[in-house]
Amino acid sequence: MPRPVASALRPVAAALAPVILLAVALAGCASSGGTDYTIEQGEIASRALPSTREVSHDPDSLVHLDIVEKDGQLDFQLDGSYREMLLEWTAGQRGLSQRSYFQTHATLWSRELSLASLMPELGISTLSDELAREKIAERNAEVDSLLQIDVYVFAPSLRRLDLGDLQLDSAGQRVYLRDQEDNQYEPVRIESDAPLEAFHAGHRTLYGRNAVYFDRYSETGDDLFDAEELRLYVRPAGYYFTWTLPSSNAVASSTGESPIVNPPCPSTCPIKTFSSPVARAALAVPSSKPPPTPVRRWPSRSAPPKRPPAKSNTS
Repeated sequence: MPRPVASALRPVAAALAPVILLAVALAGCASSGGTDYTIEQGEIASRALPSTREVSHDPDSLVHLDIVEKDGQLDFQLDGSYREMLLEWTAGQRGLSQRSYFQTHATLWSRELSLASLMPELGISTLSDELAREKIAERNAEVDSLLQIDVYVFAPSLRRLDLGDLQLDSAGQRVYLRDQEDNQYEPVRIESDAPLEAFHAGHRTLYGRNAVYFDRYSETGDDLFDAEELRLYVRPAGYYFTWTLPSSNAVASSTGESPIVNPPCPSTCPIKTFSSPVARAALAVPSSKPPPTPVRRWPSRSAPPKRPPAKSNTS
């Protein structure tokens, strides 16, 4: 559920080069507290990413992110780098026999990662306290209603290339999610970007970024964030990505607390160093507005795509 940004809130490049785009230093990519928010998907795809990403903390928690009120603004402080946080929720593909320098991979957007992405999207630490709290409330509402997984599909070869294979919203493509009990979930929406070029260490290819949205709560009230395992399948290509999550019941039993019932956030999310009661209330009190149209978070582009028109989901 990361999202594009209104251009009035941060400067963007006048034109986009058809290259991996985040090496450009923009005000919108400005760091908070010295944190570097630049991400290069070609470099991420060249890593040996695990096909099963074992995550150590609840996707609703804020473990590596502190939000502190300072001089009338909100300062976002990360324990490590934004890149490390992104990798913590990124899994590589499994089930595809083709070998390639670049690995197709997917990122599951946790609450912590979603909030941290407000820095490169909006430069939120430069906004007024009131506006920043409004944007945080909007982002929390989005995380409360939808689960977003971004899939970066890399072409194994430029010699034999079907651009439709890079875009998961193309005809003939199918994406779905399963949990540890083999319950299956269909996406409510898929948005695919036009293919981009990726370069790394002398290697070059094309890739497509695909934002896949699922209702966070099933018709029976089950929360996808409470699953012990989530596996995203892509057909007919035949590959998948897996995330194992800590059980909310296991976490509760280890602390002697009762399991958290939905919605687990924002009212119970730990905000570790919020010094201002007013600022803390901005995260602790759910927004009275209906959840906004999901806008993709922005980890990898110097200028995010324009916001798509609102659509009603009937599924």
